[in-house]
Amino acid sequence: MIFAITHYNLIRHLRHKEIDKKKWDLCIRSSFNGNAYANSWYLDIMCPGWQALIEGDYMKVMPLTAGRKFGISYLYQPFFTQQLGVFSLSEPDSESVVEFLRAIPAEFRYVDINLNVNNKLEEAGFEIKMKDNYLLHLITPYNKISSSYSSNTRRNVRNAEESNITIKSGIQPEELLELYQREVGGRVTSLKKMHYRRLYALISYCLQEGYGEILGAFLPGGKLCSAVFLVTSGTHCIYLLPCSDDKGKQTSAMFLLIDNFIRVHAGRNLVLDFEGSNIESIARFYAGFGASSCEYINVRINRLPILLRKFKP
Repeated sequence: MIFAITHYNLIRHLRHKEIDKKKWDLCIRSSFNGNAYANSWYLDIMCPGWQALIEGDYMKVMPLTAGRKFGISYLYQPFFTQQLGVFSLSEPDSESVVEFLRAIPAEFRYVDINLNVNNKLEEAGFEIKMKDNYLLHLITPYNKISSSYSSNTRRNVRNAEESNITIKSGIQPEELLELYQREVGGRVTSLKKMHYRRLYALISYCLQEGYGEILGAFLPGGKLCSAVFLVTSGTHCIYLLPCSDDKGKQTSAMFLLIDNFIRVHAGRNLVLDFEGSNIESIARFYAGFGASSCEYINVRINRLPILLRKFKP
């Protein structure tokens, strides 16, 4: 166990085997800013061996998603794990976030991580970049939510209805991943077999434990043309792995799929997290459902010697 003294608190650095998973998950569930990505089971699957910074008796926590390459230890943002950072029982202030970032052990020579949307940084000294996300609060009735749809979104929902697209749950992980790998994976060359194995494990675990569901859109002949995996933890639901084939795109199937999810869950204290995008067309797609834009922070810390500064994990 490694200790890092801050100005006001004691932040402990714990290796993976030292983390009390029950206390960790209780902290995430009780946090002001908890999300699905930060649960121990999610991190165990998507970043095996992750480490942590802990303040007090798990009052504030920060996962350290550690990797190692060419003998260099670094922190990175795992695939399909958009936002991590500092989680706290009360809203973490900028000073707390700075303290945790400063407590990242020196053994991690390169850091490239995303904080969560409630983590703010008012102090200079870190290389930061702002990223966009889109959130849709579902607590109001469906009629009120759908009244905020853009005219383009309404038109596309009608197109899918007129194309006799049907929405069903109960899709198997293999079906979703086959569609995703065929329609999306070819464009994302950094996705390797390891990542698909982890995705399969994540989806299977979530379905088994009641944390997720797969929704699919089907053509009149019964062929799957669009699908998405939705992971829910507390009041936070992540729109993960959306994919459509050519027919799905032509019939606007994903518009109807999202509309169906909103219709079913409207009136609940639930936030649909689209995961956002800095690509204008995708951002417009999310905003078309009335989702609000919000920013989160990417932080980079480079402690490498000058000759290795171009290192990328």
